[in-house]
Amino acid sequence: MADWLKEWAIVISGSATLLLAIAAFWAIWQNRGIQIKNRRDRLLNEIIDWALEIQNNSLEVNLPLSTELSVEQMRINAEANSLFKYGITFTKNTHVMAIANKAFRKDLKREVEETINIFTAFLFLKGLSFGMKNVKEAFAGTATLIMNELEGQIKDDPTKLAQLLEDYGKKIATSANKLLIKAGEIAARLT
Repeated sequence: MADWLKEWAIVISGSATLLLAIAAFWAIWQNRGIQIKNRRDRLLNEIIDWALEIQNNSLEVNLPLSTELSVEQMRINAEANSLFKYGITFTKNTHVMAIANKAFRKDLKREVEETINIFTAFLFLKGLSFGMKNVKEAFAGTATLIMNELEGQIKDDPTKLAQLLEDYGKKIATSANKLLIKAGEIAARLT
């Protein structure tokens, strides 16, 4: 009788060990899935923050509140402040494009690329409006076709710069809004 009990004890302990291994594997697999979802959520939030930043930068310009400055000094300060804000946002473009390529390849890549190109064109126009001479070199490698097209339009009609700036400001807001809507759809699917 003791041999029979020993054999069943071995079978039961082996089965318990197997069940424990399966439960551990399942827990690890489930945890990995949660980590992947959390990572995609975090990356999506980075893209959303960037799009909101671009959208807000295209809509507002901070004017200094000092009354001791002349109108021209206030304009120069506003332009410098605006260009600084745009520059900070522009530096995030590469990071956001890498996120879109890696984590959301088929879902957001086109929208992010379109927003980056429009934003780059807007910055190019903004730099021209500030009188920057080497503005095109600052954005070398990004949205070159758009910049060449805009440069041609401005050479044909120098008064067109203000209108193009306004148009591209609206295009940024529209493009960023489309990106935010698409990101919202993806966020809804992730939950």
